[in-house]
Amino acid sequence: MIAPLQKQSDGKTYFRPPEIEATLESLAGLPIEEVARRAEVIDPDDPEYVPSECVVYFVRQSKANGDTKPYQDLFKALRNRVRRAVPVRLRRIAGVSKAVESDAELQMQDKVLFDFQRLLCLDRKARDGRLNFYEIRFNLALARLRATARRSVVQKESRRKPMQYDGDGSELAVEMEEALDRVRNPNGPKNDDSDYRLRFYEAISNLPDDRRRVMELLLNGLQIEAIAKILSCVEKTVRNRRDRAFAAIREALSEEYEA
Repeated sequence: MIAPLQKQSDGKTYFRPPEIEATLESLAGLPIEEVARRAEVIDPDDPEYVPSECVVYFVRQSKANGDTKPYQDLFKALRNRVRRAVPVRLRRIAGVSKAVESDAELQMQDKVLFDFQRLLCLDRKARDGRLNFYEIRFNLALARLRATARRSVVQKESRRKPMQYDGDGSELAVEMEEALDRVRNPNGPKNDDSDYRLRFYEAISNLPDDRRRVMELLLNGLQIEAIAKILSCVEKTVRNRRDRAFAAIREALSEEYEA
């Protein structure tokens, strides 16, 4: 039985396109593990491809069915589709031999992922009507989210002042080095909190691939210059990824502590 979409605050009811309803009906007869596997297919021409509208539906059902591994896999597949919809292009800059990523596009991708995941979280707490449109016209809904993120990044860039974390004594730099030391050296003074290390590593595992890789290399003791060579990017990109990664880790650990 496919759950109908809820009415909006103005009394308007959304209806899924007939082809989406039909696909949901056929998928509902499959084990959720199979649906999760097929959700990883990203080629629309593949016969096993599941429309994103349907993936959103099944992710929303995790509230009623429990946050089991198949639903976690569905969420990861959906998150990957959202990330792919906001690509970060490589571009050439003067004085650099290899193409580098656009910092503004990285910020926009982050913003879209954050806003979409926030909608999912709100939906888990109380059915949020804003996700209904994603079950009807996923690409259009995501395009609107991209447009909002683009405006936010442009406004932020216009106000942004240079921030330096290396060697300037900033609180973030100090806090990051202390956290890394605490995880790198579990037998050091006051570093015997195994639960902290487990939560730290779990937070790293939830990072986007590019930032997770930077944190893993930092934990192995590599310096920014060496990491830039390994990842074939400029040092500024490594620092940006590092700073965003640690900010996300700090927030994740803080939220878990408060909970």
